[in-house]
Amino acid sequence: MTSPTDVFAAIVAEARRDAGLTAAEFDYQLNLGTELGAGAYRGLGNALYRAGQAVGVTDAEMADRFGVEIDQMIAAAKARTYTGWSNASRAMGRKIRYADKEAGQ
Repeated sequence: MTSPTDVFAAIVAEARRDAGLTAAEFDYQLNLGTELGAGAYRGLGNALYRAGQAVGVTDAEMADRFGVEIDQMIAAAKARTYTGWSNASRAMGRKIRYADKEAGQ
């Protein structure tokens, strides 16, 4: 049987693919909030909807089931630091990356 942790990880992976974002880009958008990070939040909502449909529950019920995990994921995204997000970086073709990971943390 698949654990809830594995199910949530699969939902997040699908949300990232749907949004067309790397893990760092997805987390950066979560960090921005629902207005500026609409792609990540939309991807997560769509993935929750599809996962719910597969087991016969609504996306709202899925969000309730995984509410703690969602909140933890957003809090973790807000705690990270990012690089490559500025207009200047994007103009040079740089992608958003985890700044704290580059520093060896």
